[in-house]
Amino acid sequence: MVLRRLGEWCARHFVIVIVAWIVALGAHAWWTPRWLDRTLPRIDTEGAGEELGAGRATARRAPRP
Repeated sequence: MVLRRLGEWCARHFVIVIVAWIVALGAHAWWTPRWLDRTLPRIDTEGAGEELGAGRATARRAPRP
C-alpha cells in the first residue's frame, strides 16, 4: 500500500516537473541537434504537404534561427 502511494506520488510529481521544464525552456525544449535533424524522416502530420500541391506529403523545413 505504501509503495503504491509512493508510486502515484512520484508519477504525479514527475508529470508536473516535466511540464514545468518544457514551459520554462519554451522553444528550446524542442531543439534537435543538426546531425539528428538530418537523419530523422520528415513526417507531415498537419497536412502541409497537401497545400504544396499534387497531394504529395512533403513537409517544409522550418528556417533555423
